[in-house]
Amino acid sequence: MRITAAVSGIRATVRRVRGFVPDTAFSIAVTAVFLVVGAVTASRHEMWRDEIQAWLLARDSTGPIDLFRHLKYEGHPGLWHLSLMPLTRLTWNPAIMQAFHLLIAAAAVYVFCAKSPFTRLQKALFAFGYFTLYEYAILCRNYGVGMLLLCLFAVAYRERVERPLRPAIALALLAHTSVHALIVTIALLGALFLDHVLRSLTDRENAPLRRARVWVSLLVVVAGIGTSALQLNPPAGTGFAEGWKTAYVRGEAEKAVKLVTHAYLPVPETKRGFWGSHRLGRKDWFAGEFYNRHRFGVAVGLVALFAMTLLTRPAAFAAFGVGTVGLLTFFYVKYFGSMRHHGFLYLALITALWIGRSAWASWRGAWAFADRWLWRVGSVALTGILVVQAWGGVTAARMEREHVFSHAKNLAEYMRENGLTDHVIIGQYDPAASAVLGYLRKDRFYYTNGARFDSFIVWDQARKEIASDDQVVAAARELADDTLVVRNVVWPEESRARHGVEELTRFTGATVNTEDFFLYRIRTEEAHSGP
Repeated sequence: MRITAAVSGIRATVRRVRGFVPDTAFSIAVTAVFLVVGAVTASRHEMWRDEIQAWLLARDSTGPIDLFRHLKYEGHPGLWHLSLMPLTRLTWNPAIMQAFHLLIAAAAVYVFCAKSPFTRLQKALFAFGYFTLYEYAILCRNYGVGMLLLCLFAVAYRERVERPLRPAIALALLAHTSVHALIVTIALLGALFLDHVLRSLTDRENAPLRRARVWVSLLVVVAGIGTSALQLNPPAGTGFAEGWKTAYVRGEAEKAVKLVTHAYLPVPETKRGFWGSHRLGRKDWFAGEFYNRHRFGVAVGLVALFAMTLLTRPAAFAAFGVGTVGLLTFFYVKYFGSMRHHGFLYLALITALWIGRSAWASWRGAWAFADRWLWRVGSVALTGILVVQAWGGVTAARMEREHVFSHAKNLAEYMRENGLTDHVIIGQYDPAASAVLGYLRKDRFYYTNGARFDSFIVWDQARKEIASDDQVVAAARELADDTLVVRNVVWPEESRARHGVEELTRFTGATVNTEDFFLYRIRTEEAHSGP
């Protein structure tokens, strides 16, 4: 009796708090805290080459047509890059991209908190989860826009019968954010179509009135998918992620399935190289051995649990199933990717559970009882996942403040302070050097990969040939009497002594181990003896 009374008292208190704090105020409060935490974390984040690559593409393209011509080697469609173009015309400083990206993530948080059907605890945990707070807010990539558009789609899904164009437009735009979002878009298109078919079967009287608008909306999504696919079709000379894995290899397939645990339970380790690490799999963690031994079963079990939760919502079930299988298949046959890519498995789950609350339900009779219990179990499991996500988000934000993510910004500041930016600058490894260029008011570096002057990286076959140290010295002396060389590995002392190469500075200990930098100077005898 006492326990029952205590539970009733807690419930009454929760109801009073809910009445005192309206949903709008709650959403604004969570978003405000998110913005403060995000701004503090972003101010300590030094952008690395993948972030700067999008900035350089937008900065150094003359217009949208030129931008899409440059994007052919990127492997992603261009909505994010296109949105950056106006910013690059306002300032040379890529920090504006960080502010813009954080605002996009904050908009997603507000929409989720204000419009989603989840509990307030789940909303708050989502806002500070690993992907929401870190991967898709602090790291400036095209994935944050995809998160926002998924939230907008889920909101518009509730009005899919009255206003079918709204979810269609959200999906058409979503298809243009990333290849992973494109896969989720195809799954959600299937969900929209299935929902229309099921409603037509049960409501035949009004079906003809809706049919024309529904087909128009579906065609809008198909057009978005088609135009995105055209951008993703690589040219013949591409040099990145070539080929497809078509043969079945059991170990590789199991490895792909295990990525579900990366997506659902992302907790980085508390070390300098935290990014992309998976703390739960560490052997010295109290359950690490058990977790690693049963990781495949954990992944399958989680997917099966949420599939059962959505079983009576055919459209949401299809969205979750097709999205999950589609992403895992892509990771297996094309590119296993990194944590930021795996996060779309998590977003596919969240979106499916969100639209499942308003999707057409197939339960009848006894299924109603089962449906309620399935959703309760699914909600508890989701809360557990969101707790782990928040653990990962807070850990990543703390590690970001304690460690230098990339030394590209530090090297650029050193070059400005010492008046070195007017020199001809050689990037011996183009992806790393391009991150430094993004922080400078300079048009281009000379990249020895591909032997050409450029700013952003062109991922073609020409750049795959690695120049030797001797070739770098020869190119430097041919280009100018006084040349700088940016490297991300140390130049061997014997080679430096032989060629008369002077080391100016070095920055080491970055979170991304390829974002350490060494700056060298190569001068001819005339330059050495000059004033």
